[in-house]
Amino acid sequence: MAATVSWLGWRRPLLALSVPLGLWILACTGSGDRGTDVRRESSGLLTGVTGAGLVSGSPPPSTLAPDVPQLELMDIGSMQILEDEQRVALRLRVTASASLASVVINPGWGQQFLVWPVPGEDPAGLSPSGRSTRALQLRLELSPEVQAGQCLQIAASDAVGRLSAYQKLCLVRAQSGLPVASAGADMTVFEGESVQLQGDLQLQGAALDQILWQVRAGPAGIALQNPDTASPSLIAPQVDTTTAVTLRMTVLSETGHPAVDELRITVLDTDRAAAPLVWAGHDFAVPAGMQSVELPGWASDADSAVALYWMVDDPSVHIRDHRQPGARFDAPQVDRPTALNFMLVASDGLHEAKDQVTVRVYPSPGAAMPVRQEPTGRS
Repeated sequence: MAATVSWLGWRRPLLALSVPLGLWILACTGSGDRGTDVRRESSGLLTGVTGAGLVSGSPPPSTLAPDVPQLELMDIGSMQILEDEQRVALRLRVTASASLASVVINPGWGQQFLVWPVPGEDPAGLSPSGRSTRALQLRLELSPEVQAGQCLQIAASDAVGRLSAYQKLCLVRAQSGLPVASAGADMTVFEGESVQLQGDLQLQGAALDQILWQVRAGPAGIALQNPDTASPSLIAPQVDTTTAVTLRMTVLSETGHPAVDELRITVLDTDRAAAPLVWAGHDFAVPAGMQSVELPGWASDADSAVALYWMVDDPSVHIRDHRQPGARFDAPQVDRPTALNFMLVASDGLHEAKDQVTVRVYPSPGAAMPVRQEPTGRS
């Protein structure tokens, strides 16, 4: 058990924090959502991913740092033509130097994305170099009514907050006859860097009429070279803080059907670290005495590995693996409803940020449990 000190009612593990710069932190949904099917009512082809949790907020950027995980899509191209399938098995191969935490899926739902928790590590997969390669499989849930294509972005996160480069997968029904545009995967770059975009398209028998790229958001003065081709280029703008640039690719077929896709470029300031952002997850409830309750905190950093830890306001509650994204505790025995307040703290060595999640413990499994409200998110 880690040594602790009491500070304003919190049990704080004594940690020596010495890590590189920069951080973006988010957390996946509370343990009540883990291992369940999250389905979303929308006009998109994808309705959910089996076992994934729905997270409020902007999807995190990939990490520019040594030893980030490497992810590749197996047995599938970047454009996948479907018939009438309602489920698609997506196989991934991930190589990492630290244990894997989760797979991030950005379906283009705006301020929401999905996090799929990676099962425990397989010791047989460890190599003498310290890096391990794992094969993972996700199950995509698709709407049978939607014909229009949809592009997903997929990345893998390790336990110290490093997120792989995103891989893009575009899905479309063969019978739709509609074009599909792929602006390429989101990326993270430094200011002043030359950026070569790699767009793609699928016209499904129609002829191409026009391709057009536009800057949708970002600092003024960004100039696209060759914006009427599939692969334009630009110079990342000079920034004073971590800045997002959004580009839109529009493809128009001769039949008059347009296809649109967007790409986000996260531009890092070379002289200033990104300040941490933290989300400890949604509040949830458990019965008294429940063993090994998970606090599925999830971290991602734009330019380094990070240090994080959990604290709790009840000194009788012991947090196991308190420095890991998936910390656990045993719910205490209580004779009346009791709130436990857990805090997730993240540090990049220069900045520290905190967020709190409340776990309500009820006297017995047979006690009436409140209806869990749909999370609204918080900053």
